Amino acid sequence: MKRRKRIGIIISHIDDIYQRKFIPGVLQHALELDYDCVIFSYSIKNSIVSGMLKGASNIFNLVNFKNIDAIIIVPDSIRDKTVLNSFIEIVQNNFKGPVVSADITIPYFKSILTDDASIIEKIWYLTKMS
Repeated sequence: MKRRKRIGIIISHIDDIYQRKFIPGVLQHALELDYDCVIFSYSIKNSIVSGMLKGASNIFNLVNFKNIDAIIIVPDSIRDKTVLNSFIEIVQNNFKGPVVSADITIPYFKSILTDDASIIEKIWYLTKMS
C-alpha cells in the first residue's frame, strides 16, 4: 500500500482564535486531497519560565523530516522568537521539500498572507506535490 503524502503543520497555541480557524480548514482540504497532516504544537504563553519554554518547544525537535512531504509553518503563533528562529534553521538545514509560511514572510520559504477567504487554496497551490 502506497503511503499517503504528509504535511507537517508547525503551529503553537492551537486554542487561540486564528489557529482554531486555520487548522480545521487545512485538515479538511487535506482530507479532500487524500493527504495526512501531522501537527506539532505547544501552548506556553510566554517565556517567563525559560525551562518550561525549552521543554515545551522540544516538540519541534520531534519532526522527522524523512516522513514529511511538505511543511506549513505559522510563525506568528510561535511567540518566542528564539524558538522560531531555531526551528527555521533546523528546517533550512534538514528539509528539502516545500515550506509555506502563513502570514509572515520568511526568507527562502514560500509565504502567503491570509485573508480568511482563500487561505486554503493559496496554501495548497504553494505546496502542490506531485
